[in-house]
Amino acid sequence: MKKPKLFLFLYTSLITLLLTGCYHPIKKYLVNLEQYPNLVITNWDILESQDEIKKYLKDQYTLYSAYNVKKIIFQEITTSNYQRIIIEIFQTKSKMDAMNLYRRYSFINQVTIGDAGSESSGFLAFYRGEFFVKIYIKGYLKNSNEIIRELAKQIDIKLKLR
Repeated sequence: MKKPKLFLFLYTSLITLLLTGCYHPIKKYLVNLEQYPNLVITNWDILESQDEIKKYLKDQYTLYSAYNVKKIIFQEITTSNYQRIIIEIFQTKSKMDAMNLYRRYSFINQVTIGDAGSESSGFLAFYRGEFFVKIYIKGYLKNSNEIIRELAKQIDIKLKLR
């Protein structure tokens, strides 16, 4: 008689944990690495308070605060050779803020990602609605722009569907 109650308690506790503790709303924006077996997500976070954002951006805080950044979603991906791919998703208060922030990072090489996008070697930026996205490589990575373009497309689809 006690075993079924214990089982029921453990089962409901597990379901509650899965529904509340293990799922974080930003996970819907994180990239899926199934097609990249040599890439691993090594860090991710969401920064929502201005204190967290200021600590993360350091000297660049003044610049970004001018564009009304209210949230940063950060993701770090590491390759088997320890190069790092950094993804930063900045949620601003308006599409105009995101577009103006994007303009600071736009390059000649335009890409058809987001409402507008551009790239340079090892770097890609775009905006979609009130989101501005920056993806860049720390260290040399063969075919880096091809990889970050694919990651950017994944993020863009998620932002479009939200």
